Amino acid sequence: MTQSQPPLRGPRFYQAGTDAVPARERFDYWHSLFAGADLAPLGARADYHARLAGCDGDDGVIFTDMSCAPTAAAYAGQDINHLRISIVTHGVLHVSDDKDNRTVFRPGHQLALFDASRAGKVDSPSGYRALHLTLPRPLVLAALGENPTGGALLRSHLPASPLGQMLGMQLEMIACHGPCMNAREISGAMQAVSALVTTYLGQLREHDDDPLPDTALFTSASALIDRWKEDPTLTVERVAHALGCSRASLFRLFERQGIGIGAHIRETRLAHGKHLLRDTSLDIGEVALRTGYADASAFGKAFRHRYGLSPRDWRAALP
Repeated sequence: MTQSQPPLRGPRFYQAGTDAVPARERFDYWHSLFAGADLAPLGARADYHARLAGCDGDDGVIFTDMSCAPTAAAYAGQDINHLRISIVTHGVLHVSDDKDNRTVFRPGHQLALFDASRAGKVDSPSGYRALHLTLPRPLVLAALGENPTGGALLRSHLPASPLGQMLGMQLEMIACHGPCMNAREISGAMQAVSALVTTYLGQLREHDDDPLPDTALFTSASALIDRWKEDPTLTVERVAHALGCSRASLFRLFERQGIGIGAHIRETRLAHGKHLLRDTSLDIGEVALRTGYADASAFGKAFRHRYGLSPRDWRAALP
């Protein structure tokens, strides 16, 4: 069997699909792109067709346009660092959680919020196309002001609003025009999407009558981490001291939100590093230092693990 290769992730719009793969290998190729899922075709493997396209924002927000033949998928729920907002544009999705609660998603401009850390099943007996925004968990929690791990919003329809409709339309515009955009245009489009989704989630928060008492502390901790992301002395202890709480309580605070504080610090620094790499006047060593890493080697290793490309290769892909 031909060894499959994942789509190249970088500052450009990336695409992958089964059409260029021999018929007998199509489903296996598609399955190889989703290591955390157990996929099964609901039809003949040789007739399997699927495609994805997408781009990454500098703040860790990821856009994906995915079309798939009839498929059943089971997810182990291992991604604790992200949440996902989705909208179905064609076909029907049946989504079940670990308690067999099922929600049906059909085409329209109504958005849904999914917790990527939860085990679940997604079945599409007719095939589907959906647009997804994968969001860093702290971004969602800070905007939403509640703990989605136990909330009723998970795997359910989000309230309809003009902002929600605008967000759905903006996702469709990126799907339509993204392949023709250069890196600068993609970066601008993703910044606009991030701002819109943050405002939309904040609108939901305004209607929340029982916000979590941890919200203010979590938001303050996240703001300090963002402010000190270039400082190599940024530690959990320093954040805890600034907030007047213990290191252990800060760890527990982030754990209650479903993410490790160390992972959040790393994600914040690497997203900042990706933004700095657009400035070609900075060498890789300078970018590493300005993201809190001791040297270019440590930064490069972490960057490649997160984004699938070395900092140099990611920069080389810029127009």
